[in-house]
Amino acid sequence: MRSRLNRLERMGKLSFNRIVDPEEFASVLDEIIPLHDFRQGAAHLNFPFSSDRLKKPFHLAIMKHPNLLHVTVLQLNSRIAAAHIGLCNKEQVSLGILAHSPMFSQYSVGKFHILLLGLYLQKEGFTDLDLTPGGEQYKERFASHRDEAYMLDVLLRPSLVRQFRLHLGDPMRFDASTRLRAKEVVARVQHRAKLIKWLGLSGELIRRLKAATWNTKEFCLYSWNRASVGVEQPHTTMRRDCLQDLLLFKPLEPWQPPQHEFLREAARRLKAEKQHIDIFVLKNNAAEGRVIETAGFEYQKSFFERNRFGMVSRWEGRRQMSPYLKKPLQRNERPI
Repeated sequence: MRSRLNRLERMGKLSFNRIVDPEEFASVLDEIIPLHDFRQGAAHLNFPFSSDRLKKPFHLAIMKHPNLLHVTVLQLNSRIAAAHIGLCNKEQVSLGILAHSPMFSQYSVGKFHILLLGLYLQKEGFTDLDLTPGGEQYKERFASHRDEAYMLDVLLRPSLVRQFRLHLGDPMRFDASTRLRAKEVVARVQHRAKLIKWLGLSGELIRRLKAATWNTKEFCLYSWNRASVGVEQPHTTMRRDCLQDLLLFKPLEPWQPPQHEFLREAARRLKAEKQHIDIFVLKNNAAEGRVIETAGFEYQKSFFERNRFGMVSRWEGRRQMSPYLKKPLQRNERPI
C-alpha cells in the first residue's frame, strides 16, 4: 500500500479536501457521476445516476443544507482520482457514493480514500465511519467493530415478489458474489433475447444465410496527408478516456457484449498502464466511414469481394465520389 501511495505522489501533487460550498459541489458532482456510474455499471450492472434523473438534483438540494452531506475528493494534479459523498448522522458519517477513476485503479485510490477519510473524520470530531451492510472484502478489512442490522423489503404486488426472487435479491438466501453471478446470467439472457426479438429471429437467420452465400463486400482505403498532422481540425471532436462516451455504448447486434461486460473490458484496458481509449464523437451518430472522412482522411480506392454460392471474385476500383460524405474527387484524381 505504501509503495502505491509513493508512486502516486511521484506522479504529481496529491491532495485530499472536503467540499462544503454548494457551487463547488455542483461542479465536482459532474465529474463524480460518470466515475460512479462507470464503476457500478461494470461491477454491479447498476447505473445509479443514469437510471434516476432525480438523483443529481436531489444531492444538489441536500448540499444546500449545512452538515447533511460530507463530500471529500482525492485529487492528483487537480484531477479527481477518488471521491466520496456520505450522509452525516450526528457524530457518524455513513459510507455513500464511493467513486474512483479507472485510470488510477491500479494504485487502489478507492482504498486510500477510505483510509484518508477515516483520519480526516477523526480530526473533525466524528466518532464513526459507518461502512454500511454489504459483502465487499474491503469493508471486512477496514471494519473495527460490527453491529447487527436488518433489511425490510416491502413488495405490494405478487409480480414484484416473483421478480425479486428471480433476480435473487434476497440477501438472506445468497451472498453478494452469488447474487451478482446470477444477476449477470439473467442480464446476458435478457440481452440476447431482447436483441434477437428486436432484429427478428427469421430476419436474423436470413441475414446470416445471405452473408454466407450471397454478398458483396467493399473495403475502402484512406490516406492522411502528413503535412496536415498537428493542424487543428475544427469540425472533429476527439476525446481520450472519456467515461461519459463509454457509458453511451448500447449493443445493437447479438454478438456484441452487454453493456456491463463492455465497461468491464474498458476498465481493464484503462487500468493497464500506457493504454488509452480514443473516441470520435459526432452529434449525428454517423457511421464509421463518415467519422473517418470528417476527420480528414482522404479516400483513395476500394477493394471488392463478391461471393455467389461460394464462388469468390475480387477486384479493386475507385469511386467517382467519396463513399460516405459524397464529396467529389479532385480534378487531378481519376477513377479507375
